[in-house]
Amino acid sequence: MNIKPDTYDIRKILNSGPYIVPRFQRPYSWQNEQLSDLYDDILNRITIDDLNDPLYLGAFVFNNENKKTTNKLDIIDGQQRLITISLIFVAIRDVCKLYKFDDLKLGVQSNFIESKDDKNRAYYRVIFHTDEQNEFYHKYFLQIDNAKITKKDTVNSEQKNLLEAYKFFYDKIKERVREFKANEDRERFLEKFKEIVSQILAVSIEVDSEEVAYQVFETLNSKGLRLSQIDLLKNLILQKYKPENQLDIARRKWDEEIIKALDKNKLLPDRFVRYYWLSKYYFISGKYLYKSIKNEITDFKEFLNELVDECKNYIEINNPSDEDFSSNENMLIILDSLKLIKELNIQQCYTLILSVYRAYRLKKISIAQLRSTIKLIENFSFIFKTSGKSPSGIERIFSKFAILTENAKDGNEFRVKVYKELLKAFRKKKPEYQEFEPSFIELNYYEQKNLCLLILYRINKEENRQNNLSLANFSIEHILPERPDPCWNLTENDIVEFVNLIGNLSLLEKDLNAKVGNKCIESKIKSYKKSEFKMTNKLKNNIINWKPETIFDNINNRSKELANTAYNIVWKI
Repeated sequence: MNIKPDTYDIRKILNSGPYIVPRFQRPYSWQNEQLSDLYDDILNRITIDDLNDPLYLGAFVFNNENKKTTNKLDIIDGQQRLITISLIFVAIRDVCKLYKFDDLKLGVQSNFIESKDDKNRAYYRVIFHTDEQNEFYHKYFLQIDNAKITKKDTVNSEQKNLLEAYKFFYDKIKERVREFKANEDRERFLEKFKEIVSQILAVSIEVDSEEVAYQVFETLNSKGLRLSQIDLLKNLILQKYKPENQLDIARRKWDEEIIKALDKNKLLPDRFVRYYWLSKYYFISGKYLYKSIKNEITDFKEFLNELVDECKNYIEINNPSDEDFSSNENMLIILDSLKLIKELNIQQCYTLILSVYRAYRLKKISIAQLRSTIKLIENFSFIFKTSGKSPSGIERIFSKFAILTENAKDGNEFRVKVYKELLKAFRKKKPEYQEFEPSFIELNYYEQKNLCLLILYRINKEENRQNNLSLANFSIEHILPERPDPCWNLTENDIVEFVNLIGNLSLLEKDLNAKVGNKCIESKIKSYKKSEFKMTNKLKNNIINWKPETIFDNINNRSKELANTAYNIVWKI
């Protein structure tokens, strides 16, 4: 058995590659929470101007068993962190490219992203496990003249997560660079940012067989942020659980009623446990979850039972079903809100939703208070996310009011200390209409089918007070067809940029939609008159003057009308 541990900085670790992510490793999955923590830590080092206090990124485990034949090291533990670091350097390079800092751009590329072997052949320092992922990673990120990427270029969740992580760091770094007026100061900031990242420390452990690698892997309890927290927490609960003769029951509850149940619903265990903690105790970042639970909890049997109960609630609010919310009109309204919140993918608000849901089940607040609070959360989340705001800054707000809800004695105290103050906080944080409208009118059905569908459904429902129309018997209608009839005098190339914009969309019964097809305005209006959807029925008066030469302006104007309705009526705060 040969184990070689040592502490190196990231520059040294990257130069010791290349590294390959084996096929059995889980896909790249870091989200805003982990990305924000790392970015803030890096930025704090720059703010305090302290290059002598490097960050520490934990331990990496590498298997060098095949290095002699492949010249590559297998990443057994640490691929999420190493890929993230690689993406940070890509983001730094691309911001340098934006400002034409060519020397720094080339330096980042040659020292941290790309290298050359003894025969002067170029290679990249991180290699994915499949040709498909490698081609994607190389084409859009690693190559110095990388192709421009959009969401439609991603074909799986891992590629989407890589894109989101890259965009996170690129946007953050670019935003910070813009604060400097002089190019010299901008370049100096980028240089310092690069140095902070290159000096991050980690323990690099090389072993000479896969078997030994996994022994080290398990011993370290260092499987990356998600697994380490959860595995350590399981061990802690079982260690502290009393009475000891019920350990099998405790283990089954943890494995079956929490972990397996969350996995079945595609929910992350670490996020659930942290959001539960934020909803009841106090605010912490993800890396302090285990430590906080260990220090604060004394009765681990009770804590496990609470987790089991809250897990059921967490699954219910994340994946709301008609069956769970069909008991009365209030529950149906809550169902609509939860469906839209899920589609918006603002995870941070589930902290507060968990808390008000718990308060309702404990009969501290009424069903009407539960409905109005979740509706308020939906309205704020919709305006905030659609305006293009990052949700990372609002996590503390949701946690603050979740804990206030937990501590409220009854509905009266909840109304005064929670709901009214939450409304004030949301109004203070709410983006202005001038921020909302430009993002709303860019909503694109091709990229966000379900979101566009729900928005149109809700606008029709709220504006026209149509609560009785089912989602089952309608489809999305493109007023200007995706493949227009010759009578439109427009080709598919002419309309590609705006045919899927929300201003060109409406709701129409499936049978009517099949009849109108790609016909001209006059033919479509005849079918629109027959529609039960008032939003579509009204189009008979509003689109009669849509002409090929003004079609983009027509769609843009309707998008603005929908934006105004959305902001000032349907999701008004």
